[in-house]
Amino acid sequence: MLELFAITSFILFLSGSMPYVLSVKRGQTNPHRMSVYIFLILGFLNVATQLAAGATLSLIYPFFTLAINIFILLLMTKSEIGRIRPIDIFSLAASLVIIVLWGLTESAALAIVLLILVNIIAKVLVIKKVYEYPRSEPIKTYLFWIAGSFFTMLSVGSTEWALLLPAFNNIVTLSVIVFTMVVMRTGKLKKKN
Repeated sequence: MLELFAITSFILFLSGSMPYVLSVKRGQTNPHRMSVYIFLILGFLNVATQLAAGATLSLIYPFFTLAINIFILLLMTKSEIGRIRPIDIFSLAASLVIIVLWGLTESAALAIVLLILVNIIAKVLVIKKVYEYPRSEPIKTYLFWIAGSFFTMLSVGSTEWALLLPAFNNIVTLSVIVFTMVVMRTGKLKKKN
């Protein structure tokens, strides 16, 4: 059953990611540049860590997410959304400091929490972006990713908080991004100029 949950999770992530990449290629989706850089760093760390630990088949998903981020980076176009601002530089610096701490820790649980902090920093940048440009991201993709994260939690097969936390974090942060897009698209929040 756990394998079925893992396969379902992968199919859902694939179903959201492939149209996302194509949307970036067509210029319909404008990812937040600095968040893509941070996700790319996290992807490299994830693959390198798992390779060092001797992972084999479990590397399929990390390699897939790393490849998706590389494609997104290569396909992104310059736009107002892609401008690097002081908050972006601060976010990257904070992420790098946390990653150094991650590299120094010997606690697996603390390492997971530190990487989640970096993930949250990148997602806050996306939230800020979709607040300003609510149509710059496709909601449908995020819904696939939320569902995929839910099945990832089910595939863990344990109630160990450290194992569940990354997928749970994904569900919460992606849901906040979707909520922000929906609210801003319907005009229920007035932007301050």
